[in-house]
Amino acid sequence: MWLMCTQKTGLSAKGLQRELGLGSYRTAWLMLQKLREAMVRVGRERLAGTVEVDETYVGGQESRVGGRELVGKSLVAIAVELEGKKVGRIRLRHAPDASGQSLVGFIQDSVAKGAEVHTDDWNGYNRVGEAGYRHRVTPVLADPQRALKHFPHVHLVASLLKRWLGATHQGRVTGKHLQRYLDEYAFRFNRRRSDAGCLAGAGSAGGLDGLRLGRGQRRVMAIEGVLFQDALGAGEEGNGFDDHPDLERDGAEGDRHQ
Repeated sequence: MWLMCTQKTGLSAKGLQRELGLGSYRTAWLMLQKLREAMVRVGRERLAGTVEVDETYVGGQESRVGGRELVGKSLVAIAVELEGKKVGRIRLRHAPDASGQSLVGFIQDSVAKGAEVHTDDWNGYNRVGEAGYRHRVTPVLADPQRALKHFPHVHLVASLLKRWLGATHQGRVTGKHLQRYLDEYAFRFNRRRSDAGCLAGAGSAGGLDGLRLGRGQRRVMAIEGVLFQDALGAGEEGNGFDDHPDLERDGAEGDRHQ
């Protein structure tokens, strides 16, 4: 847990295996999956004020695929709470598609009612206003430059997320496991500026690491036993990246944790 909390850019299963001298990659992978699950606090406060919402894709390169189609990629919905002109807290979700049910459902779970939700003109957001939000729509006309101009905060988070997945985990994150990695990234991102002191149960840790560790300890202790096959999702097929723990990738997962 200490290694997971104190590594600035996160920790891969291969890296944890080496650090702890574990004989099994599976053991290290399952330990990290439990820790990622503990990073989501039940009943956490929803985003408020003004919130930018958009989607991005993670996965391999696509060709001859238009719009919001999913071919070999995973769709990630992103909500960014604004603090003036700065990025505040974020929420991330691996969405099955870009339908109104998926996108508006994500907003309802992530954003407090009455907040201003800023989206583009994709029809999946048509019912945001009906869901109890002040809906501001900016047409981007399928123009990436317009999208970047009018939704800079979401695009910044998307860029940093992809960089993190590519560097720490070498891009080997499957769709079926992606949500846990998104939860870890949001946990780290939302605490990037925290100066809170050590919480109870955090040992001798202080500052940000103490905050992470104290909360993480309590949540891990609250999680019931998880079997390897349950965490793996036996019988499911991955989407996008390959992160199957049966594969011992000596040297495949980098040591980019500085």
